[in-house]
Amino acid sequence: MDSAKIDGAGECSVFFRIVFPLMKPALAAVGFMMATLYWNDWQNALLFIDSDNKKPLQLLLVNIQKSIETLLSNRNIPSAALAAMQGRVPQNSATMATVVVVILPVMIAYPFFQKYFIKGLTIGSVKS
Repeated sequence: MDSAKIDGAGECSVFFRIVFPLMKPALAAVGFMMATLYWNDWQNALLFIDSDNKKPLQLLLVNIQKSIETLLSNRNIPSAALAAMQGRVPQNSATMATVVVVILPVMIAYPFFQKYFIKGLTIGSVKS
């Protein structure tokens, strides 16, 4: 930065030509992690959103999981009906389907950000 200032570069020029290219891997990594955080966030929607039309996908999936767990652990259901439901209620299948739906967009986006992760890890390494 000092050599650019000696060469006559202004503050904006120093930032956009020297500092910003060095910050790109860190910004991409933090941006990807924040996007993943917001994608997986269902608790704020549970607390603040009342309309069923505006609830995010994650909250719907959590509600499905909780409904299945509540149905299978309900003590008021007769044991014969519970035994009949045990094989028909897809508890593990629903869990795995939920995992796929939640992780699929992250898996699709990750390869586009992978080069920034690698560049961020190797930017300060010694080259021989």
